Amino acid sequence: MLIDCHTHAYPVKVAGKLIPRMVDVYGVKPIHEATIEGLQDSMKASGVGKSLLLTIANRKEHVYSSNTWCISVQSQDLLCFGSIHPDYNEWEDEIERLNDNGVRGLKLQPNAQRFHPDDERLFRIYEKLLELDMALVFHIGDEVKPVTPLYAHPRYYARVLDSFPDLTILLAHLGGYKTFNDLHHVLDYSNVWFDTAFIPWNIPDDLFISLVDEIGIERVVFGSDFPWADPKDGIAKIRELFGVEAKTILEKNPQSFLSKIYP
Repeated sequence: MLIDCHTHAYPVKVAGKLIPRMVDVYGVKPIHEATIEGLQDSMKASGVGKSLLLTIANRKEHVYSSNTWCISVQSQDLLCFGSIHPDYNEWEDEIERLNDNGVRGLKLQPNAQRFHPDDERLFRIYEKLLELDMALVFHIGDEVKPVTPLYAHPRYYARVLDSFPDLTILLAHLGGYKTFNDLHHVLDYSNVWFDTAFIPWNIPDDLFISLVDEIGIERVVFGSDFPWADPKDGIAKIRELFGVEAKTILEKNPQSFLSKIYP
């Protein structure tokens, strides 16, 4: 089964307001409708059998409603990770609520939520995820439209990875969009996975191949970054570049990653 480990979608009313702001701030335009219906249509068109939907609460006031929506849309074919904002006081109750409702992980976006991953405030959140055997997906690296300060630079992750060697972590964008020269900060951790979100068609083919080789293909999972990218295009590029080994990225590794948290 083809599995996409990095997608985004929003309630219809939220998408209408949020997407134009994201285009302005991050400099990337969606190529699909950023809704559940749009995601499901894309899955059918690309042959993806299961997707992981990642939500992000950019403000603390949005945490509860965002997670409530996440809980409501999850299904057998559409898994969903919730979100916590560093300034949200009821973070522990909220993580437990997610877990109790079958949501088995969080997505954190340091550039959007404006925190460094190694900020001490976050360590209690990481500890809670570890306690509940939940997973953590991090955005890492820059954006299409560069951001300042760059909260998600790879150097800010090393202490987190050193401190939580048993926490299942997925680093998006092959460990650092536009910051690949600093990939060494996040290598050599056996509990860390890397996804391909937004990468295959936005960097040269030879760089993509060399990064996968440096990371180790056994730790790379397919992620499209829908709606900012087309899963079908990403799947085709991976098959073109990796041949028979493409199945490892597209099927085997995503299933292994998900089995860590969905036994």
